[in-house]
Amino acid sequence: MLRICGFNGFQQIDNLVESSGNLENGSRIHKFLKCKEEDCRDVDMTWSNILISKGKCAVLSGFLNGKPNQSIILETPDKQEIIQGRCIRNKNCLLLTSQGKYWQYNLENLEWKELNNLYLPIDKNLSEKLVKIAIGEVINAVLSDAGSVWYMGNKLSPSEIKVLDIDCGKEHGILLSDTGNIYTWGGGSRGQLGNGILESTEEPCEVNLLSGMNVVRIAAGGWHNAVITRDGDLYTWGWNKQGQLGHPTLDGINKDGVAVLTEPRVVDWPNSLNVHILQVSCG
Repeated sequence: MLRICGFNGFQQIDNLVESSGNLENGSRIHKFLKCKEEDCRDVDMTWSNILISKGKCAVLSGFLNGKPNQSIILETPDKQEIIQGRCIRNKNCLLLTSQGKYWQYNLENLEWKELNNLYLPIDKNLSEKLVKIAIGEVINAVLSDAGSVWYMGNKLSPSEIKVLDIDCGKEHGILLSDTGNIYTWGGGSRGQLGNGILESTEEPCEVNLLSGMNVVRIAAGGWHNAVITRDGDLYTWGWNKQGQLGHPTLDGINKDGVAVLTEPRVVDWPNSLNVHILQVSCG
């Protein structure tokens, strides 16, 4: 069952089971409400659209062709099950199929393009299959079933590391290895690389403060990250102007507030709460 809340000004969500009781002519959904969509494999949301992957098709709804409350059904040329989808700036949809094919659908010229050769090297002997795509503003990467991370035909991850998961923020990327270690690369101007400095790196470097912590989940936001350890602890670092790290901000009230954390810090909970974190997501 899919539940949705938030801004709905473009009627990207119009098939709710429950009444929303919204304000402003239905432009806001103030609580999580049931959606009629079933068998959803993956969901991606932007400010004006929602892309729901289900079976061998994906449904894109919201602001399309200059109009709100529009919807189109996408089926990839190979007619395979879609396991992940991403909508990029109302211009392109990126879809990954169960066979490891990476497709781009251009919403302006309505054409399909296979992207595998842009990310994987042109090598007939390479048998790796894509299992995840990670999209940022200036960094995009793909993860293969062999645990390798690729970008524009180049292997990003060190050969001795098997990668389990990847994610990208606006200018940086984060990797989770099979040993529970964390690696970051890209822009570091807001501390998002977690290595104690504000400089950028072209190659993935280990976040040493998390070494041996046995990380099991990762998430990248615009200029920040969050990870969960096997013990259920949540660590965050990077840009904290709006409090997105779960730590006090520099608002003149909290003497321990921070605007930027250049290294991971555990998120503290009230003493009365015994919290074990299972999943995390960053905006």
